[in-house]
Amino acid sequence: MKLSFGGDSIFYLSLPGAIKAINESSIKLDEIHCVGFSCIPLFFSEYYKSEDRAFSVVRNIWKDVRKTFQHLDDNRLLKTVDLLKTLYRLGRPMHGITPIRVLEDFVDKYFPDITTDKVPRLKIHAFNLEKGDDKIIHGNLREAMKMTLAFPIHFGAYNNHVSGANVCGVHEADMLFLLNMAQKPIPRNAFDYMMLSTISRTYEITRYHKEKARYVIQFNETNSEPDHLVPQLYQKTRKKLKEFGLF
Repeated sequence: MKLSFGGDSIFYLSLPGAIKAINESSIKLDEIHCVGFSCIPLFFSEYYKSEDRAFSVVRNIWKDVRKTFQHLDDNRLLKTVDLLKTLYRLGRPMHGITPIRVLEDFVDKYFPDITTDKVPRLKIHAFNLEKGDDKIIHGNLREAMKMTLAFPIHFGAYNNHVSGANVCGVHEADMLFLLNMAQKPIPRNAFDYMMLSTISRTYEITRYHKEKARYVIQFNETNSEPDHLVPQLYQKTRKKLKEFGLF
């Protein structure tokens, strides 16, 4: 089975709980597709072949993630708009608010210098700005992670690639796994409405992919702390898989 995760929110760092439940089920996974934040825990789960160890890594890097990335779960729409305004004030609309070196240092610090074939089931996606399409990144693992974590506005593109999390929402697969904020922000001005229209476009693409999928697992969350969310996702995912008759 082909399984695909979204990745535009820090909620996805708690996926070790979900993937543990999935691996305990009757599902045989052939491919695991990720984009953005979901690639972080999914890589460690696949690399160490242990969801518990992946959870340990997530707990260890949690504070650094919160420091490195500014487009987290607190209020994604309003935070994105604030970053956009800052870029325009600085006259740097095509560059990120944070130097790309910050992202490079984060990835080099926590990810091994290996090739992606060391985790053959994991398919890391990024969006190619030059060609205008999404692709699975092969080759150096660190390079792949920098491309998929190079969120537009926050960071500039890395080697002409950015995260496709806000482009396609989630990639097509037999089973989709999505995490959303439980509460949606209220637009305040024209900038907010502009961003809402972009987000709505992504939702439409996601809806299309959900209609084509055989199974869809989707949860709305409010607390992104891994100590809280990892066990919650484990229990919720197990329950959902039992409803699908996959246990």
